[in-house]
Amino acid sequence: MCADAMRKAMNDVNRDYGRSLVLQICGPTMPGPYWNYSLPDPSVDVHGWGSVAWKKIHTDIYGNEDPSIWNFGIYDYHRYRTDGAINETEIATLRHNIATASNAPNSTIPLLITEYNTSTGANFANKNLDTEDLVYGIATAQILQATATLGPDGLGDAGGLFLFKLGARDSSSATLGNKTAYVSARGDYNYGGVTRGGACFQLYARHFRGGKPLLGYNVISGSSTKRRPVAVLDEQRRAYYVYFSNVNGTDATAVLDLAALDVLPGTPATVARVDANNTGQITDYLALDSAKKLTFSAPDDSAVLVWIPKGVSAANPTNLPPRQDTYLIVGENPSNHRAEPTLKVSLHHSLPTERRIGLMQFTFGALRNGNRYLLKLVGRNIGTSQTARESCTSMASAAGVGRKPT
Repeated sequence: MCADAMRKAMNDVNRDYGRSLVLQICGPTMPGPYWNYSLPDPSVDVHGWGSVAWKKIHTDIYGNEDPSIWNFGIYDYHRYRTDGAINETEIATLRHNIATASNAPNSTIPLLITEYNTSTGANFANKNLDTEDLVYGIATAQILQATATLGPDGLGDAGGLFLFKLGARDSSSATLGNKTAYVSARGDYNYGGVTRGGACFQLYARHFRGGKPLLGYNVISGSSTKRRPVAVLDEQRRAYYVYFSNVNGTDATAVLDLAALDVLPGTPATVARVDANNTGQITDYLALDSAKKLTFSAPDDSAVLVWIPKGVSAANPTNLPPRQDTYLIVGENPSNHRAEPTLKVSLHHSLPTERRIGLMQFTFGALRNGNRYLLKLVGRNIGTSQTARESCTSMASAAGVGRKPT
């Protein structure tokens, strides 16, 4: 009945607003990757959740079978693990069980992990973990790499993960200003930015979704299920992307040998990181050496996304200084500071009059056929205390990586 009501509501929306939205209903929620019609209903065995509902996936409210009806379109389950290799095995097993089950609705039905964390609620407080925890974040990268390796047998393009926080907002706390917060054993936090788990997901989703072709690879040394790369070719962006993480317990140096790919020596490359100090931003501007190799550090508990332009699509980077720049002092009447030799910015200074916002303007008219532009600020931290954190820069440039006409 619920599915029927939602389908009719979606039809009304599409008709009245000229949309073509597709309804995707998840359910029923499973406490793990189980698919077994022989198990009884939840009152006897919790692993039997859905044993009745899934058999009626094509049944309307009058009891008629209709193949065009999908009361559920996504298989939904929970998972509490940090080990990507185990999750990979469980997803593959679940796919096999769905494909071989009697009356299975769809062997390639999307899989959605709607509750993903590193431990259960019962022992969460004792573990002192939350979604900002570094181990949790990189564990997310391991899960994503595992499902990418499985290809169509993974979560599927319409599937994925819900990354959420255990604990609830303490209504009595006055410290949670923006009302978007979480509570953990570390205390109450405003939650204004992405977690490390979310950053790993963003790096992955940006370039690995959409069924792009995965590239084969060989690990020469340091091979481990806890150090796993996955690589893809994104033809639209004319670039290769390598997603890599390390939770092996030891720091490592990654050497990517790209000789088998359509790349050129000297080609610029970037490394975006999630680690103890970064949440997905670009940290390394590198270039392929004469042997088409790229070397960078991969410390324990880190995830990286490497970007390498394909073939002749990348010209030499062009450094372009800003046309003009200035800064605004919070609370100050509009004033032009463009003639000053340095640009000082800070949003965390203890004195409101020292909180400044920087502005820069670039002109890209002379850059033709560019496919990526990177803003690189060269500066330094001039704050000497946590109450006076400031950054000062005397030069800014936009590195334009041009693409030759095809």
